[in-house]
Amino acid sequence: MMRIASVGPAPPWRGGISQYHYALADRLGREGAVVQVLTFARLYPRLLFPGSDPTDTSEGALPALGEAVLRPMWPPSWKRSARRITEYDPDAVLLHWWHPFFALSYLGLLRRIPRNVPVGLICHNVLSHEKMPGGRRLTARVMRRGDFFIAGGEKMATEIRDLNPHAAIEIVAHPRYDLPFTRPMPDRESAREQLGLDSGEAVFLFFGLVREYKGLDVLLEALSLLETESRWTCLIAGEFYESREPYEARIREFGLEERVIMYDRYIPNSEVPGFFAAADLTVLPYRHATQSGVAALSIACNRPVLTTRVGALPETIVEGENGWLVPPEDPAALASVLRDISRDRKTACLPVTEGQSGLPDWGDLARAVLRLAGDAGGP
Repeated sequence: MMRIASVGPAPPWRGGISQYHYALADRLGREGAVVQVLTFARLYPRLLFPGSDPTDTSEGALPALGEAVLRPMWPPSWKRSARRITEYDPDAVLLHWWHPFFALSYLGLLRRIPRNVPVGLICHNVLSHEKMPGGRRLTARVMRRGDFFIAGGEKMATEIRDLNPHAAIEIVAHPRYDLPFTRPMPDRESAREQLGLDSGEAVFLFFGLVREYKGLDVLLEALSLLETESRWTCLIAGEFYESREPYEARIREFGLEERVIMYDRYIPNSEVPGFFAAADLTVLPYRHATQSGVAALSIACNRPVLTTRVGALPETIVEGENGWLVPPEDPAALASVLRDISRDRKTACLPVTEGQSGLPDWGDLARAVLRLAGDAGGP
């Protein structure tokens, strides 16, 4: 029976990585591993987290998981975390990696655990979306410390190999979410009634934190290209991590005030199904990306995804089965698909079922982790 010490954000910390950690730890346990989760007592400074409360204690929140010990900017916590891991006596240590801000704390922790314990990294990103001074160098130091890696797509695997040529890597796309808050889904009519939407119009959903790389401005330009007589509404559901004013200015410029509805807040788990149930499709107009937890969530909610050919998305979005792909930063291409759906909502009725999702399940991911950990030295 393999013992895994798993380190990273976990509930009550909110967000996709925390949910991913929860789902993976649960499935590793069901695959026969003993998993000890070590999470953060403190996470982001305000510079990296401009939003509201970074924890989720709302109705429907996932239960708290693991022991909260690690603080990225407090070295004594690195030593304490290493002591906890040593006490666990794990066969492997698993780190969730996504941003170089956490490199020093991870390296400080790893220096204090036995060198014969294999170290694996679950790479949500390899290189961060935003530039950070010294970020690539810090990332390289962490990557070189890893013995095995899970990458969400070929691009991420290539980035890992560039930093650690001898890495053992397995590519596993972001699994299709199967968490308590994705079921049951409300019916479309009641979801629309709850949100005050017309039952006869097309509804497009932009979901998740609003950051420059996610291309909301590109989507707004695409919406401006749709014919004025078509019936549609676009929901923007997620907290803004940058100023709203430029987006609001574009909405006014394009005359979209009556068509675009903003929910500038973190959407708690209890409300997530309602947004996806109300929508005809999810629109993710990323400028660049690695993988997308929102795409996996949309597919779990049986809603197709319109997104761009960036990162691992072309490896998981299958045209005509679970969505559509267009070039990044191409409003006309986005508008072409949106126009078809606004004219005939049946266009969005793709058979997004579990067998056709284009995504692995959590068992595939858990077994890959256990296989790599075993090859790296576990029992």
